[in-house]
Amino acid sequence: MSKLNYFNFPVCLLEDWMTNIKYCLNKISHYSVYAYYATIRDEDEDEDEDQLTFERAANKFNIEFGNKETAWKTGKKLYESIPSNAPYTGIRLGTYWEFYKNEKTEFENVTLLAHLAIKSILADKAYCRITNNFLLARMAGYSRAVADPCELPNSLRPYANVTRKQKYSENGNRGTAKSGTRIQ
Repeated sequence: MSKLNYFNFPVCLLEDWMTNIKYCLNKISHYSVYAYYATIRDEDEDEDEDQLTFERAANKFNIEFGNKETAWKTGKKLYESIPSNAPYTGIRLGTYWEFYKNEKTEFENVTLLAHLAIKSILADKAYCRITNNFLLARMAGYSRAVADPCELPNSLRPYANVTRKQKYSENGNRGTAKSGTRIQ
């Protein structure tokens, strides 16, 4: 049985990342496993078979939940409440576990959020032009750009400041994103 290497999830699950990383990571794993489970389950299964199928889905990601019932209920609630046309992104399981098990700096967290936001914006496109407000909105877990940085969570507002953006782009890739996206 081959293992899956990514958790694919809607960007709205990133909303509380800067204030409660473990909570977001738990939601991501619950949602992703449930979404996979929903694709493999048989409509005629009874409740006991449902639990076994959910465990098989978790096994595909090489994950074992401490409380399987809570994971199933949370995943189901998220799966049923998020529209199917919501923007999605994906995180490699290795990166997921690195952030789950180890304390990360603010810079590492913001960098990962920017990476996940850009992946959700690019999707299948080779490149596209985006505004900083759109990038920051996706980093905050929003589907659409914000008109004013004041609409962003307090934890991401400092990155709307031009000086702060320049500092981080000088430390990283000089403002050029993957696949030719230019950050303005």
